[in-house]
Amino acid sequence: MVCWGYDGQSAVLEVTADGSLRATFIDSEGIDVVSTSPVAAAYCSGSTYALNRTGSGRMVADLVDFFSGVREPKFRFVDAFPR
Repeated sequence: MVCWGYDGQSAVLEVTADGSLRATFIDSEGIDVVSTSPVAAAYCSGSTYALNRTGSGRMVADLVDFFSGVREPKFRFVDAFPR
């Protein structure tokens, strides 16, 4: 597992059983409107990344998009975690 962070946001990459990478993107902390508590939203890209030139290029493009502020529809909201 490896984690990159930028400006309060993170991307956690894990190696899957088949040797590809799965990424979870965690947004910077915000306030949940219902509970009024601090939370961080988690997103996924809906796919895995192969450990080759094409897969690595897609992963880097997704990292750049996420850290640049792109969210839905490119990334799917997974959950919100209390901070």
